[in-house]
Amino acid sequence: MSYQPSLNPLSGARATDDTLNAILRRLERIEKSAGSPSTTSPQSGTPASLETTHLQSGTQSSRLSPFVISRDRPAVAASDASHRHSTTKNVLATSPSLPERGPHAVLQEALRRVQDLNIQALSIETVTTTIDVPPELAKTWIQRYFEVMPTDIFLSLVDRRVIELLPDMIGLPHIHLDPAILVVYYYILRMGCTIPVVDQEQNVHFTGIHYARSMYIYCLRAIPNWQREAVGSTTDLVAATVLTQAASDALDPQLSAQLFQLASKYAIGLDLHNTDSPNYPSGFGQDNIDEVRRGFWELMHYEFFHRLVYDYSPTMTAQMKQWIVSLPWLESCERPVSQEVPTIRFILKSRLTFILAEFFMLLENISGRFEGELFAQVLALCQQIDDISKDWDITGAKTGNELLK
Repeated sequence: MSYQPSLNPLSGARATDDTLNAILRRLERIEKSAGSPSTTSPQSGTPASLETTHLQSGTQSSRLSPFVISRDRPAVAASDASHRHSTTKNVLATSPSLPERGPHAVLQEALRRVQDLNIQALSIETVTTTIDVPPELAKTWIQRYFEVMPTDIFLSLVDRRVIELLPDMIGLPHIHLDPAILVVYYYILRMGCTIPVVDQEQNVHFTGIHYARSMYIYCLRAIPNWQREAVGSTTDLVAATVLTQAASDALDPQLSAQLFQLASKYAIGLDLHNTDSPNYPSGFGQDNIDEVRRGFWELMHYEFFHRLVYDYSPTMTAQMKQWIVSLPWLESCERPVSQEVPTIRFILKSRLTFILAEFFMLLENISGRFEGELFAQVLALCQQIDDISKDWDITGAKTGNELLK
C-alpha cells in the first residue's frame, strides 16, 4: 500500500502542479473541440478520457484500451445561456406565428440547461477548488457513514480498517495508496458529510453537507490515476460502482452511464454473473458470497433504472439468460439488528428489479402484439409497483426515507 503526493486532492497546497496541469490541458482541448461544429466534446469535471481495463469473462488483464467520456452536446456557458435566452425572448416577441412549446419540451430544455451549467462549473472547480479536511472531521464522516450505510453496494468487499486509517495516512511521504481505494474513500466522505446528526432533542443538524460537492470533485480528480492503474480488481469494481451513483446524484447521467458500463465490464471480468455456477472460480470466499450476490442484484437494479429513465442500451441485462446467480440469504446469526432496514430495502428493490425485468422483456417481444394487449400488461406492472408502494408504505415520512435512501 503506497501513496504519491499527486494522489492527494484533499489539500490544494499539496496537490502537484503536474496533476492540475494535466487536467487543465484536457479542459483546454475540450474547449477547442467545443468550438468545432463537427466535434462533440466532453464537458465535465471529469478528465476528458478514461482508460478502462480490457476484460474477458473469467479473466483479468492489465491491457488498457481507451474509454472516452463523450457528451451529446457541449456545455453552455452562463453568458451564452443568457444570450440565447434573450434572443429567444426577442424571437418569440416578434414572431407570433412561432408555435408554442409544450410543458414537456420546456421542462426538458430547462433540465438540459441545468445539467450543462452544472457540468461546466464542475470543470472549472475540478481545477481551482482547494480545501483542507481535518483528519478528525474525516474520521467522523467515515464513522457516520458506516453506522448509517453499512451495506452499501459492494463496500463490504473493501476492508473498513483501511478506510479508517486513510485520514492519517494521506499526505504522508513515502506512502503509495491504491488510487481505487482513494476513489472509494472520497465517495465515503461525500456520503458521510451529508448524513445528518440528530441531537438528544431529536433536532436534525446537517453539519457537513456543504463539503459534499468538494468531495465529489475529489472523486473526479482521482479518476485519471485510478484508471491508469486499474486491472479489473474487486476494488476497481467497487470504485466504478460507487462513482456511478455519485455521478447520477451530481446530475451527470451520461458520465453515470459510462461509469456503469465500466463497472459492468469489471463485474463480468470477475465472473459475478457466474457466482453460483459449479465451475465458479470464487475469489471472494464463502464468507462474502452473499455480499457478492447482493451486489450483483444491486447492479441489475442500477441498470434497469438507467434503461428506464435515460433509455440507455442494456449491458449486463442483455445476457440475463446466461446468469447463474441466486438471491442472497437474508437470515444470518451474524447479521445485527441494525441492518433490518437494509435487508427490507433489498427485498423491496429486488421486487422492483423483477418487475422492470419483466417490462423490458415485454418490450423485446413487442412484435405481433396488439397495442391494447401491451397497454394492459404494462398497466398491470404499474399496478404491481403501486401495490408495493402501499404494502411497504414508501410514501410514509419515516419508512419511505429509510427504505429509499
